[in-house]
Amino acid sequence: MKCRLILLLALSLGLGAPVLAQSSAKKASPVSLVPAKGTPGLGFAPPSLSDDKIIGNAYFHADKQSSFYVTRSLDLLKLTNNKLEVIGRLAPLNQPGYKYMIYDNNTRFLVDHQGNILTTAGRKIGILRKN
Repeated sequence: MKCRLILLLALSLGLGAPVLAQSSAKKASPVSLVPAKGTPGLGFAPPSLSDDKIIGNAYFHADKQSSFYVTRSLDLLKLTNNKLEVIGRLAPLNQPGYKYMIYDNNTRFLVDHQGNILTTAGRKIGILRKN
């Protein structure tokens, strides 16, 4: 999870892909998607994720090829090449100017009241939208 957010941050700042040391922590395995008959739009759906669990979408300037979703449990999911993985979480903030924080073990992004996703230095790197 932390590698994905660090990579998004590095790419958004124009730093290129960072070189990260391997962690001994267990990594989550991506979930393969199963084709769903009659699903408009995407044409597939995760086996345990229904539309009623998706409450929003995130868009990152550094990764326009992937789709990002926010669930009711405030997980940030990334869909790439028919694989779904949790890359972070959202937490509500009681802070002037910011509604949420997107985080993993090492990285923090802020979401303002307009839905802009910002680095802690204030640089806009994406946008969060409610469904």
